[in-house]
Amino acid sequence: MRVSTFLAGALFILAGVVLFMEKLGYSWWGFSGQVLSYWPVILIIIGISLFWGGKIPRWLAFAFIVILVGGVVALALVAPKSRYPFLEDRRTTLTVDHTQYAELSAGELSVRFGGGRINLGSSAGNWFEGDFRGHAGAASSVEEQKGRLKIALRQPQRTWRPGRDYINNWEMFLSPDLPWDISLHAGAVEGNLNLVGIPLRNLKIELGAGALEVKLGDNGSHTAVKISSGASDIRIKVPEDTGVSVTHKGALTDTNLKELGWAQVSDRYISPGYEEAAARIDLNIETAVGHFQLEVLPASRLMPGSGPANQV
Repeated sequence: MRVSTFLAGALFILAGVVLFMEKLGYSWWGFSGQVLSYWPVILIIIGISLFWGGKIPRWLAFAFIVILVGGVVALALVAPKSRYPFLEDRRTTLTVDHTQYAELSAGELSVRFGGGRINLGSSAGNWFEGDFRGHAGAASSVEEQKGRLKIALRQPQRTWRPGRDYINNWEMFLSPDLPWDISLHAGAVEGNLNLVGIPLRNLKIELGAGALEVKLGDNGSHTAVKISSGASDIRIKVPEDTGVSVTHKGALTDTNLKELGWAQVSDRYISPGYEEAAARIDLNIETAVGHFQLEVLPASRLMPGSGPANQV
């Protein structure tokens, strides 16, 4: 057997073994790199093949494969996972209470979320409460500028753990005692934003892909919402006693806007009584492909999403 043929076959076999062991969960982050660190074995094999004129006897090739595969399996089984503590599941929390910032006029929440699940609701207990679960938790900054509370959250790094299905899970709750501006930048996400009862001036969402449900209502006299997404399923629920206008762009997006029977001007849909309504919501939706659904419900069916401070 020619040494080039042997090395090519051995590479495929080892790659399959590595992926199989990772799939079974017997590996750790960097496992593949550790295996590749033994690349000098290739030089040994080439050197041995020179004794047979650049070829390897089949019995010796078979012996090498058995040894290499056995070594990889043994390495995965005995390797201590604690050697990589930065991959342990992490949980971070953030609470901003009223005593920290006694006199505030508005709040601003900025979130950068790579992927996973994200939930946002209301809490009467503090200005903000957050519970962040994931490999890296959440990096946060909190400051006050001229009576405006600014909270910025982001994932410190993108992480992936072989052999395990893991989803980052962020829970956040805002005080309804402040008017808020919210900005969310996310990759692939499954989200539920229950903003009912929270004074909301601006909501800006940039979403790569995923599914997102947004509940609005009792947000003040005027709320501007802008959502830009790639391939996603977006569902927005609004109360029937609120004036709503929707501007939608997305040729490849399935939507129910025409079924609402609202007045249409170009790509803008306007609910009945919009001009006279005491509260208005302006939706600007841009989607590449996917599904966009707007539901108009009685206000009694749209309840605030309570946080930990509201729970008994």
